[in-house]
Amino acid sequence: MTTTSQSVRVSLGPRSYDILIGKGTLAASGGFVQERLRTARAVIITDARVESPHAAAVAASLSEAGLAVDILVVEEGEPTKCVAVAEALWNKLLDLEVDRKTAIVAVGG
Repeated sequence: MTTTSQSVRVSLGPRSYDILIGKGTLAASGGFVQERLRTARAVIITDARVESPHAAAVAASLSEAGLAVDILVVEEGEPTKCVAVAEALWNKLLDLEVDRKTAIVAVGG
C-alpha cells in the first residue's frame, strides 16, 4: 500500500508530539511509533466499532516494526467515555504489567 502522509508537530514545549496525517497511515503507524519512542511494546486502546479492520491494521504494523502488541477493546459510543471505563482500562494495563516505556496507542474516537 502506498503511504501519502505528512507529519504535523503539535508544539507544547516539553509535551510536544507529532501527528501523522494522510493516506495509508495505519499501515505506517508501526514505523512512526518506533522512530519516536524506541519502545518494545505497545497497547492499543480501541472501540468495538473500529477494532476490525483499523485497530487490527495498526497492530499488524506495530508488530512488523518489532513491538509486542496487546489490544484493549471498549464498547462503542459516548457512554464509554467515563471514569468507570477509564478505571477498568487502568486495571487492565496493570494486569498487563505495562511500564512507562510502553506506548499507548488510541485507534478511533
